[in-house]
Amino acid sequence: MTIGFQVLAKGTFTGNQAAVVFTNIDQSYSHLQFEITARGSAAQSRVNLYMNMNQVTTGSKYRLLGTQVQSSSSGTAEIVNGIGPDSNPAFLHICGNTVQANQLTAVEALIPNYSSTSFPKVAFGKSNACDSSGSGSNQKRRYVDMVYQDNSAITSISWSTGGGYFINGGSYIMGAWK
Repeated sequence: MTIGFQVLAKGTFTGNQAAVVFTNIDQSYSHLQFEITARGSAAQSRVNLYMNMNQVTTGSKYRLLGTQVQSSSSGTAEIVNGIGPDSNPAFLHICGNTVQANQLTAVEALIPNYSSTSFPKVAFGKSNACDSSGSGSNQKRRYVDMVYQDNSAITSISWSTGGGYFINGGSYIMGAWK
């Protein structure tokens, strides 16, 4: 039995790609992790990274528990709690505004116990994104917690920019472990 981290899928965004979809996710593991370097299309502002589980878009199934934004310029944290429910929620920012569109942003998301059918799923995520001033000195680190209010095992996940697209230069990896 393999218990270490296993890469289940990986790839590179080579064109204007609307989404990356993972289907038939291997259920023999317990924890699912995504590492994404993403660039949103230049036509958008405040580009969000959307996560959809099991192709469910029912608003009552998702709840963002809260976000924390840590500014590197001020060192202070802004905390917003109780966001949601929302259909296909905006999970994290991948760039701040049109000044910063095309900026490569690192995103990490973890879904513990994704293959269990005993309780709702929780996703934890973090990213780096510039704020609306477009200044590199205002780089912000964002943390988000989200609940998928369904006991079903996660068998598919899609990531999108919610109306825009991923552009060249980004990559993704999906891994799992016991």
